[in-house]
Amino acid sequence: MMADRKPEELIDRYGEKFARFFLLLQNDPLDAEDSFRSLFLRLLDPRSGAFEEEKAYGAAVRLVRRTRSRRERAGYRPVEVEESAGEGGERTAAGRRAWRRLPLPERIAALIRLESGLSPEAVARVLGWEPERVSARIERGLLSFRAAAAGVGGKVTPTRIVPRGALLDLRLGPRNEARSAKTEEALHRSPPLARAQAELDEAIVLVGGLYRSALRAGDWKRMRRRLLRELPGDGAVLRWDRFPSPLGDLYVGAMEGAVVRIVFGDLSEEAWIRSVVPSLAAEAKRDPKALQPARGQLGEYFEGKRRAFTFSWRLIGVSGFQASVLDACARVPFGSVRSYKQIARDVGKSRGMRAVGRALARNPIPVVIPCHRIISHTGRVGGFSGGIFRKEKLLALEGMAGLFTGDAG
Repeated sequence: MMADRKPEELIDRYGEKFARFFLLLQNDPLDAEDSFRSLFLRLLDPRSGAFEEEKAYGAAVRLVRRTRSRRERAGYRPVEVEESAGEGGERTAAGRRAWRRLPLPERIAALIRLESGLSPEAVARVLGWEPERVSARIERGLLSFRAAAAGVGGKVTPTRIVPRGALLDLRLGPRNEARSAKTEEALHRSPPLARAQAELDEAIVLVGGLYRSALRAGDWKRMRRRLLRELPGDGAVLRWDRFPSPLGDLYVGAMEGAVVRIVFGDLSEEAWIRSVVPSLAAEAKRDPKALQPARGQLGEYFEGKRRAFTFSWRLIGVSGFQASVLDACARVPFGSVRSYKQIARDVGKSRGMRAVGRALARNPIPVVIPCHRIISHTGRVGGFSGGIFRKEKLLALEGMAGLFTGDAG
């Protein structure tokens, strides 16, 4: 049972594997860290039962899909800024670009099959695919990835001598199977098939290189420390309420008298509770009385009668860099704006406009921490996790209607 094992043991055994999984599937590293944290808080919940790798990967895949869907619904797009090739040089950067162009389901399936050791049948159950097509889809995706990374236009070498997927099964499956023996014999007789196998092996090596380079040792130590530090205490309760605003319903949650979450109400109450239990608390209770000060002050703000909030709030579940960005954002006064470039400079990352945008995209207390007051240095509104239309309404409420272009690009 999960409850019978120490959190450190479980994190040390499975943590790096899932951290790399998220980092290779989510373009934003902060999204990846949030997903990693959310997954392990759920797996470490005593109510989760015995650990099963297939079940854990199923939960991880749902997190990836949910995050992507949420970003698409919100219309958030990071601030445009040139990024360097980073570690590994131009070849590694080309591999990353080719990997990101591969359809998400194929990327997910390839990672699970290559790095988890789960059978094709288990991968099919996780993704909802037909079991007989799993190996074929992964093989085709890997060959397309290898071709794109090599700059040859994404062409895939035909392998008509054996069924698609047989080469991958030969590479990963037991060698004593009759089909594997026949395929291996065919490999020696057919130069085209041998070439296709070599290209598939090269693709697998490329994925392995990306997998290993996705997580630096220092970043893993930091993620591990943060996860252990933020495990909810026994009996921790998040008190919440839902109330209307000109921007739609708001969910507001507080712990120990301090507001820790504000979410625009584009989700059901069940989905809201799933998003905070157990990632923030062991239990969530609707308690309008506990949220009355926040409700009153937010209402005054939306009515144009308040410029600053005096109720208690605090940041939970953010990295050190996010906290520094959000702190700088919180200092921007009512009716004023700053650019992503200015905030990046304030936190000592003069070229980190995109990283600043990512940190603001997951502001856990929007409106109170006024990320709507951060715009592009070109005069564009920029991104907003709650949707551009809400950012424009908030700026208008503070007397800045129509001063900035609505294009988020």
